[in-house]
Amino acid sequence: MSADRSEEDAYVENVSRRIGELVDSVQRSEEKLNRDFEDIRKLAGMPTEGSTDIVYVGPSLSNMLQKMNTDIEQKFRANTVLTAVVLYTGVAVALGLVAYGLSKGT
Repeated sequence: MSADRSEEDAYVENVSRRIGELVDSVQRSEEKLNRDFEDIRKLAGMPTEGSTDIVYVGPSLSNMLQKMNTDIEQKFRANTVLTAVVLYTGVAVALGLVAYGLSKGT
């Protein structure tokens, strides 16, 4: 009985560690995406946080920048949704496996 409990504890600890790794990976990806987004804004001459520079942009360039900004925002939203789906799926699967492991031990 004690060996079964020890195996269950090790299993739960392993699942918890993997969930932690998944969360860390998602956070690193989000941080990198935010840095990349700021770099793109700088390259495009768009104001960034704390920026007080004023740049004149003509109508054609303004339209192009607006389209580019919309495209980037759509990709950012898609990545956020995908990240949430992966994270919640991982947690749901892990909880299912833990529940299965605990019920199998009884």
